[in-house]
Amino acid sequence: MKSPARIQVLIADDHEIVREGLRAVLETDARMTIVAEALDGKQAIDLAVQLKPHVILMDIFLPVINGIEATREIRKGNPTSKVLIFSTATDRANVEAALQCGASGFLTKTSPSQEIFAGIRHAMSNSSNRPFLCRAVQKEEAAAQASRKHLSPREFQVLYLIAQGYTNKCIGPELGISMKTVEKHRQNLMNKLNIHSTAGLTSYAIGEGVLQLDIAHAAEQR
Repeated sequence: MKSPARIQVLIADDHEIVREGLRAVLETDARMTIVAEALDGKQAIDLAVQLKPHVILMDIFLPVINGIEATREIRKGNPTSKVLIFSTATDRANVEAALQCGASGFLTKTSPSQEIFAGIRHAMSNSSNRPFLCRAVQKEEAAAQASRKHLSPREFQVLYLIAQGYTNKCIGPELGISMKTVEKHRQNLMNKLNIHSTAGLTSYAIGEGVLQLDIAHAAEQR
């Protein structure tokens, strides 16, 4: 009886210790075979084109080309290869960016081996269009949703204006508050949502439909 074909995996990470750890995990499953290792995003793209692996475990913070852009290029040129992000950056902005670029799931570098294998199996399955999210990411997603309910009306309006491209200096006059107060609201938003960049806040606001509201009603539609 012919044995099933092995799942071919490409590892893309610029840290040798991470690649060694992943290699050790994957080699415990006879159904997996590591076809290559990439040290930067460009190398990951080139190897994906050349080898057409079934699954690519991709870090986000890669040199030359980051993992998000590398994922976009790989999925565009070789849609049969599935990409699983394998990163420490589990904030909402990075997770959403990865999924929008075509990643099949998101794992963290603290994910146990069972979760890594579950993510790979999920990526290989054609039965679901839902991405695989590890428990750590699921917890952060749940926390972000819960935190949104605790935004004050003013924080919600500041979020709206940040997403519209307003700076702190411009938000103050718009809402009739000082720049120091704006800075305090911005910091509260970042703490409550666990998002620590303007790009991340903007991505969150877009995902939650905040920009579909006008500022007069933004705080009322929480």
